[in-house]
Order: sequence, then structure tokens, then C-alpha cells
Amino acid sequence: MNPKGSLVFLTLCATAALGSACKSKASEPAPVVGQEFLEYRAEGRSGTAIEKILIQPRDDGFTIATANKTGFEPQAVGLDLADGRRQIKVFHLGWMWLAPSLRKIGAAVPVGEVLEQKQWNSIPVFVVGPPGARTHRWYFHTETGFLVGHQTVVGGGAYRTMLTSTDIAGLPVVQ
Repeated sequence: MNPKGSLVFLTLCATAALGSACKSKASEPAPVVGQEFLEYRAEGRSGTAIEKILIQPRDDGFTIATANKTGFEPQAVGLDLADGRRQIKVFHLGWMWLAPSLRKIGAAVPVGEVLEQKQWNSIPVFVVGPPGARTHRWYFHTETGFLVGHQTVVGGGAYRTMLTSTDIAGLPVVQ
């Protein structure tokens, strides 16, 4: 096989392996039963908004709904709190929970990888994002795996989302 053919073959194999790894990880159920809430504060150029996200039980997973009725439609998600593409639409969060098997440096996730473990707003977190790019960062609590913050840098500013209240035991909030 020529060098170009080898490179294409290896790329295809790596892509297939990454895709199946992400799919198998998505089946890990989040530690919720339904009726929990997470309240996030979003800050950006247009001001500040607060949204309470409700996790409601369904037969085959959960529904993510908002208490404040700010235009986000209820969204069906699986037991892993993801919709298959990990696109939680409320505040463009992307996803809300990082499975235990993905809580390690270098773990592949749909938007990049787990880049580092650090303190963020006095909370121990795993930082997730595209390697080499500083435009998007998600911050997941190291113990529970829940999203405690998200930041997107755009133009001359940043759009930040922070967890400010929840009834999930052991999940700290940003003060």
C-alpha cells in the first residue's frame, strides 16, 4: 500500500474507532431519576439571563424543559441526558453531563477532548473543548460529571454560562 493509501486507511480506522467509542460511552446513564433542576445564569453582550432547567422523567429517558418559558421547547433526551448529538439547546449548553468513563485527560468527546483537570471558580472540573482552540470550553464537575459552566469567546467578548442553583446532591454551584 502506498503512503497516501496508508494514511487514508489509518484515518478511516481512527474515525470509526472514535465514533464507536463515543456511541458506547453515551449509553452510560446519568445519576438522575427525574424531577431534578439545574439553574444557569448566562452572561453576554446582550445582558444576563437566568434559566431553570427541569429534568422530567419519560419512559425511555428524560425531557429537558425550562421553568421560565423563555422560548426553549422541551427536548427529549436519553438516560445519559443527551439527544444523540449532545445538543442541549437551552443557552446552547451542548450537553449537561460527562459520563464517568470520559472523566480523564485525553478522553475523546463529540466536541473535542478532555483537555485538563483544574479549579474553575473554586470548583474542581474537567475542561472539555477542541484541542488548540480557545473559543469553546465546557467545565464539568469532577465528581458528579455535571456541567457547572460553559464559555464561548466570540469577536470582542465572551458568552458565559454558570450553574447557580441545583437540587442535585454533591454538585457545587458558582458563587
